[in-house]
Amino acid sequence: MDRHFEQAIAAVARKAGAVLMNHYGKLAPEDVSIKGGLSRDLVTVADKAAEAVIIEELQREFPGIGILTEESGSVSEGTGRFVIDPLDGTTNFSQRLQHFGVSIAYEEQGEPVTGVIYAPYFDDMFCATKGNGATLNGETIRVTSRTDPSELFVATGFACVRAGYEQNNASNFTTMLTAVRAVRRLGACSLDMCYTACGIFDAYWEMSLSPWDVAAGAVIVREAGGMVTDLNGGDTWHDGSTILASNGLVHEFMMSTLPVHKAR
Repeated sequence: MDRHFEQAIAAVARKAGAVLMNHYGKLAPEDVSIKGGLSRDLVTVADKAAEAVIIEELQREFPGIGILTEESGSVSEGTGRFVIDPLDGTTNFSQRLQHFGVSIAYEEQGEPVTGVIYAPYFDDMFCATKGNGATLNGETIRVTSRTDPSELFVATGFACVRAGYEQNNASNFTTMLTAVRAVRRLGACSLDMCYTACGIFDAYWEMSLSPWDVAAGAVIVREAGGMVTDLNGGDTWHDGSTILASNGLVHEFMMSTLPVHKAR
């Protein structure tokens, strides 16, 4: 895939971002609901409206390519597949916290090869295609080169708590707090991975996510010179069960320091 394909996907993400911003700060109580029977797992009219725009635009622009989305599931089958999160950071969005984004990945044979993540509040567009590098608003981005644990600035999230798992990320968070300079929890996996790719964070880890949470970000991190694996260093990250994205230089340190590698 080339830059033209990447930019066409970015244009779709930008349209979805405009839909989100039309709803931002304007949600009524009835516009927010719970999904999956979990009180912490929210969906809003904005998620659904943005997803509808993405599906319509991708089907028009790229007929014959399959689509998997967070809210609608498998919409279509085809050669290759788009994996979509129309609003990553729904809770942030519903509370008017600006850290949220649109995530669109394109997969071939189950492997993400193009990733686009758009943060509409900040008008930041992250793009990457396998073999072509990663960019933020058209400028090349790279991961950090830090290796000293005392200097590391890392991020995580707590999807496993939202999912109700007894074994969760809390002990990892507590351990990492004293092992590195600082840990942040901002609430949107896609942007945490982008911030790792562009050198804000040195690493990011999480458990109990889904394919649409991690697919686009993984391409962006790797094309920025970083590494993406599961918490055991393997390839099961594709389903989001566990993921570790880093500058590559601290990958072994992160894996060896985190006490819990699987939520259940």
